[in-house]
Order: sequence, then structure tokens, then C-alpha cells
Amino acid sequence: MLAGSLLLTFLIPIYLSVNDFGEYRKYILYISYIGLFNFGFLDGSLLKYGHMYIENKALSVERDFKFFLKFQIIISLIFIVISLSFKDVTLFFLALAIFPINMTAYFKMIYQATGSYKQYSFLNIMYSLINTLSVSFVIYLGLNGYKVLIIVTLLSYWIVYVVAQYNIIKFSKKTSIDKSEIDYTIKNVFSTGYIVLISNIAILFFYNIGLWIVNFLFSNSEFANYSLANSMQNMILLVVNSASVVFFKYIFSEENNEKIKKINEMLLFFGFISFTSFFVLKAIIDVFFVDYIISLSILKFLIMCLPFTMIYNISFINYYKKHTMNFKMLKSIVYLSIFNLVVSISLSLMFESVILVAFTSFLSSVLLNIYITLFDLKMFRISIKQWTYMLFTISIFYLLSEKEWYIGLLYYVTYLVLSLILFKLLKIKKRRES
Repeated sequence: MLAGSLLLTFLIPIYLSVNDFGEYRKYILYISYIGLFNFGFLDGSLLKYGHMYIENKALSVERDFKFFLKFQIIISLIFIVISLSFKDVTLFFLALAIFPINMTAYFKMIYQATGSYKQYSFLNIMYSLINTLSVSFVIYLGLNGYKVLIIVTLLSYWIVYVVAQYNIIKFSKKTSIDKSEIDYTIKNVFSTGYIVLISNIAILFFYNIGLWIVNFLFSNSEFANYSLANSMQNMILLVVNSASVVFFKYIFSEENNEKIKKINEMLLFFGFISFTSFFVLKAIIDVFFVDYIISLSILKFLIMCLPFTMIYNISFINYYKKHTMNFKMLKSIVYLSIFNLVVSISLSLMFESVILVAFTSFLSSVLLNIYITLFDLKMFRISIKQWTYMLFTISIFYLLSEKEWYIGLLYYVTYLVLSLILFKLLKIKKRRES
């Protein structure tokens, strides 16, 4: 997926004009909210099956699947009729994407909940391959316009759904109906999942606030620049999200908070290692994307969000779900979303700068982690020493980001290596003293 994302991130902006790339990225932004139309059923199902392994527990997936299939057909038809009545092409494309995206997401939910990561990965890899090859073929043929790419992306979703449907039939033959779950009604699934769904949508909105602000308050060219930076950030987040999927089962089975705390520290350091990607991307943008030079200043702040995003996505969200702290999760993300929204709009109206929108996203990511460790998950509170190191590292990166890419990369890697050696020496010293 990372390879496909990498190729498309650099290929599409070169192929499309700045204006068409902005329109294409708007469609991708809108389509990211299609999960809203499962109305919490997927999230409730994930929590229902989250404690089960296919090897030792039976799953009653047949009844739930039949219901969700009919449910998504009805939702899709409603939106298709609405789009045709308004004669809105973009809405029509979105309506056609609802069914394959949500149904495939349901199948992947079953695989994730049961720890069947081979099947889960297969669907992700297949979509990435089909979409990447299809888009590349369209570009090779020289077919112009963003609508062609939207149609190709839509077809990729449908092909993956057909394959996923076939695979889940084979997968379901390995399971049997668990008679003890007869009382677990469809209503139970919705009631369990709707808060998680709202929280997930709130989290998605929190991370996309910058895109929405730039979409409504700035020009299409500035939106294209912000989108390019955002898509580059998302390439790195693919790795984070894959870890989050596997970590879901680990959190559900792990009771040792100290172990999770150690992993949080490791994630924080990996986040700082990911800063090195900025210098590589800077070299690429300087050479191949001269029309998107503003995206560099935006990307700098979006990259700085990564350590905090890693901890939140991999550790905190899964911990909330395990301990059914869904309302707390929703409350924290809503508070910080309001802060992000208000500050972003205010700065945009006062200074008319997309860079400040990116800076607000970074600030909000930091404050979100502070809020959670102060009020919700106090056991994961970050020490003063850790905060000092974090702020110092971020400052070093910010200063070096203004240098030539190879100079900045060399100095930053040197700093990370030296800091890692220092931590190891201090750890050895502390062990000897004890």
C-alpha cells in the first residue's frame, strides 16, 4: 500500500493540472467520510467480535452479514436517487462508492477482529495494486481530466468488493452459528457501535480540519498545495495504521499498563525518526513539483504531528475501546476539534495563510495528547524530561528544515544517533547504580 501510495502521490500531481488535482483531492476527502453511512454497525461488530479468535470461538456472522448487505443496498439507492434528482455528478460518484467501500470494510472488520491478518492484508494490497495499475494505465493512455481518475478509483473499489465477497463466503464456511449469541440482536450491535462511530468520524474530522478550512476559505490552488502535503503525510501514516490494526488485538489481551507505556515511548521515538522523511520529500518537491512549493512549509508542520498521531492512533484509541471509554474518547476529540476549528478559522481570516492552518493542526495534536494524559489516561502521563526532549527535538527539526535537504538530513540523523547513544549510556549508568 505504501508503494502504491508513494507512486500515486507523485504521479497524479504531475499528470493533472493544479486545478484538476485540487478537484480530485476534494473527491478523495469526501469519500473518506463514507464510513459514516454504516451508522455504527461496523464499530459495534468489531467490539462484539474483538475478543474472539476464529480458532477457538464460533462467530455468528451470517445473520449480521445479510442484514448489513440489505442495509447498504438501501442506503446506496437512496443516495443514487438524490444525486440523479439534483443532477450532481460528484454526488453520484460518491453514491456509487458507498456500497463497495462499506461492504469491504465489513469483511475487513471480521478479519481484524479474529486476527486473520493474512486475509485483511490481501484486500488492502489488492486494492492498492488495482488502483495504482489502473491509474497508471490511464495516465499512460493520456486520458485527461480528474473525472477519469475518479471513475478508475471507483471501479477499483467495486473489483475489490467482488473478490472480498467471494473470500468471505469461503471464510464463513469455517465458522458456525454460536447459539449462545441468539440474544445479541442487531439493535445491540448498533447501540454498541454508534458512539464509536461518532468518535471515529470526530477523529477523522480532527485530522482533516485543515483540509476543510483550506477547501472553503482558500483558492483551489492553495487547496491543491495543502492536499499534496497531506497526502505525503498520509503515506507515512499508512505504516501507523497498519500497526494500529495489529495492536488492537494486543491491547485487548494485554493488562500490563507499564508495558504499554514502554511501547508509547518507543512510538514517540519512531515518530521523531519519521521526521527524516521530510528532507527526502523536500528534495523531490524541489525538483519535480515546482508548482507546489508552498506545500513544503505546510508539510513541515504536518510531519511534526506524527509522533503524537502515532501514540494516539496506535495506543490511546485502542485503550479507550478496550475499557469501553467511548464517551471519554468522544469528549476529548470534540473539545480539541472545536479548538482546532476556531483557531484555524480565526488565523485564516486574520492572516490568510494556509501555513498557519497547518501549524494549528500540529498544535492541536500536541494538546490532544496533553489533554488525554492529564484527564483520561493519567497512567500514560509524559514526564517533564520526556517533554523537554520532545520540544528540543521538534525545535532542532524545525531549524534544520530550512536548510538544504541533504544538510538538514545529515545533521538531523546525527542528532538522533547521538541522542540514542546518550539514552543508552544513561540507562546503563542507572542500571549499575541500582
